[in-house]
Amino acid sequence: MSKRSIPLVSKAAAIIALLASPSRLEALDVSEFLTQESTMNLAWGSPGGVAFGGTNFLIAAQSTNGRIMALLLGTNGLMSAPPLDLGRTGGLPRVAFDGGNYLVAWPDFGDEPSDIYGQFVRPNGTISGIAFLIEANVDADEVGGLAFDGTNYLAVWETNARQSNGLSSVQGRLITAAGDLPGLRLDITSGTTPQKFPDIAWNGEHYLVIWTGQSELTNEWNVLGRQLDREGALMQSVVISENPAQQPWPPALASDGTNWLAAWSREAGPYFILNSNLWLPMLYGRIVGREGTVSGREARVRWGGLGQFKPRAAFNGDNYLVGWMEKARLDDGPIPHVSWFWQSALRELNSAGQPTLAEFWVRRNFNYFSTEPPRLAAGAGAGRFVVVGETLRDTSLWDSVLVRLDRSFALRNMTRLAGGQMGFDLVGPKNWSYGVEITTNLVTWSPVMNSDYGLNIYPTGRITGSISAGAGGGYFRAFDGQTACRENQRLIQQAKDHWAVEHNKDSPDTPVDSDLFGLGRYLPSKPVCPNGGGYTLDTTLAHPSCSLGPVAGHTY
Repeated sequence: MSKRSIPLVSKAAAIIALLASPSRLEALDVSEFLTQESTMNLAWGSPGGVAFGGTNFLIAAQSTNGRIMALLLGTNGLMSAPPLDLGRTGGLPRVAFDGGNYLVAWPDFGDEPSDIYGQFVRPNGTISGIAFLIEANVDADEVGGLAFDGTNYLAVWETNARQSNGLSSVQGRLITAAGDLPGLRLDITSGTTPQKFPDIAWNGEHYLVIWTGQSELTNEWNVLGRQLDREGALMQSVVISENPAQQPWPPALASDGTNWLAAWSREAGPYFILNSNLWLPMLYGRIVGREGTVSGREARVRWGGLGQFKPRAAFNGDNYLVGWMEKARLDDGPIPHVSWFWQSALRELNSAGQPTLAEFWVRRNFNYFSTEPPRLAAGAGAGRFVVVGETLRDTSLWDSVLVRLDRSFALRNMTRLAGGQMGFDLVGPKNWSYGVEITTNLVTWSPVMNSDYGLNIYPTGRITGSISAGAGGGYFRAFDGQTACRENQRLIQQAKDHWAVEHNKDSPDTPVDSDLFGLGRYLPSKPVCPNGGGYTLDTTLAHPSCSLGPVAGHTY
């Protein structure tokens, strides 16, 4: 009896990886990934924070003239109203949502030393009430973090941040949803060494405040944390980082409703750049449990490039997202190389704090010689991540809306035609390329049509065609080649970055397959393009490429 022709739907037939340990990559089948749904320029200024209000996102920002403003953003990435000027001048603000209104909090520069002010904003993006004083004379440069616990807000900041000779510490204040101030100011840190760059998140039971603190009589800095209850009482303290940094770097914090993910930079290297061995800040992460303790090792979120700076974190109900600004070297002349630019990068991590996919770039900004990293903010809601960044070239704000790709695609309406042909409809997301394969044993799959560049079903999301089934029939499947190929290239680049850092390689150096792939290397085997393309590794700073290239959308 002949076999029936049965259509099967397949996930992308490719291998990608995660950082399962601090030093090596582990193979993982692609099952989910993020895609950029939209991106656009919003206004001019620097982003401070993002909060989701159930329908829209509100972005708190500082304009180029120092004014505090709020931007209402729909889940489609479009602004729902013009930018809202809150009528005050100050440092970078933060924002949170209480179920009825947003609260924007910032250090106000109306009088020196700066004060912490707040302003409620309705869900439709209009001002509610007037700006009010939260805490006077704190001399803060920005609000470090703002969170809502279901009853009150807690804002935290670094006091004396604007004085080079002042001893900085972390303070906070509870704020009700009506704008009242229960209790006194909270002194979260104490001691004789600087404590800098706080952030905060609520996990459903307690707050966790993290910061970077200097150890006594040393130049070592650790990421530290302390829990607080709803009333602001100080609870469990924790040292989050495994290894100290040699200077303070801002950390980031998010919660999944039970635990927290902390992400921070510390120096790693050496990595040969600009003709000198420099210790560059690389990005690490670690889970803090609900009881306020850490377990397991810190994970490498990103390890390569010219350093990662000012991370931000968010949780979308399933996974964490960590975003950061990264400096990249621009080789536009002979050695010594002196040019660089900034790029924004993202990576998704699971609830255990382990990266699930290779990192990817959102925007690459050619801001030559800018020593201060651009700002980045991140938030989540409606199944999406929203990332807001700063373009130093024209000091503009841009946003990117990231969603989990709908991977539902299928071969439909399979019909046996004359001459051993099978007719079909391929239906799926229209912006990707696909391939079709056949098997008679469900193990060995072979392509059944010319898919050198994949099948493109743009713009209708459907393509009708025919394939050769052979005399005995068989089983068919469709696979998504474009996205899997891009993930493969990101994975190869990540392995190259690890190789370059560990072996002190410069930009002209080019690895070979045996440097990256195989037993004891960075990947167990070299990824394979699902549409039959070949990968070129290229130099340490150039991206790998697929031979199918932009024609098939196989570009990193």
